[in-house]
Amino acid sequence: MAPPAKRTKYEARFKLKVIACASSTNNCAAAARDYGISEKLVRDWKKNKDTTSKMAKKKCALRHGKAQWPEIEEHFSKWIREHRQNGIGITRNNIRVESIKWAKANPDSSQNFKVTPNWWTVQSVWDWFSPHLTKNIKKCLNHLNTKQAVIPGGLTSILQPLDVSINMPFKENVHAEWNKWMVEGDKTYTKGGNMRAPPLDALCEFVAKSWDAI
Repeated sequence: MAPPAKRTKYEARFKLKVIACASSTNNCAAAARDYGISEKLVRDWKKNKDTTSKMAKKKCALRHGKAQWPEIEEHFSKWIREHRQNGIGITRNNIRVESIKWAKANPDSSQNFKVTPNWWTVQSVWDWFSPHLTKNIKKCLNHLNTKQAVIPGGLTSILQPLDVSINMPFKENVHAEWNKWMVEGDKTYTKGGNMRAPPLDALCEFVAKSWDAI
């Protein structure tokens, strides 16, 4: 079995190797698993085998000219910008539902259009947590047509402003409330003389005061 592909761009020679594997077994899914890519990529590459075989072996791009559904892309370009400007969250499901709605309302501009899980590319931004970097995780993301962007260690607070403006001060406030309770709060003890943790109502008060202080 070949190692999972770590690239987001694929040279023609790599594509031809995957195509040969899929053709020999007549199984695109198996080839996708073997090479750590999505099954959709394998199917697309097989369809363009003749063109790819004529490309330079180190060339990656395969241009197809105009978009197949330019009206849909133009609609989503405006739709996404409007949602972001209004502070409305955008999810894969939001896009899927909106695309189905638009396609039904505009059948002449969306012929043969299908909403599949791999219709669009997703970028997932993670912190520098070692399990995020394992081969199995990368292989799974490739299969889901998802690009991985990992924030280097020490830069989380810079690239994630909410971590500095909200998360960090909130934790500091909770810590201060805890210390205050340790000095002034009413405490109970076990038979062995160990101090019990703060009761639930006290913990809720820590959180409420810490949040109000932000």
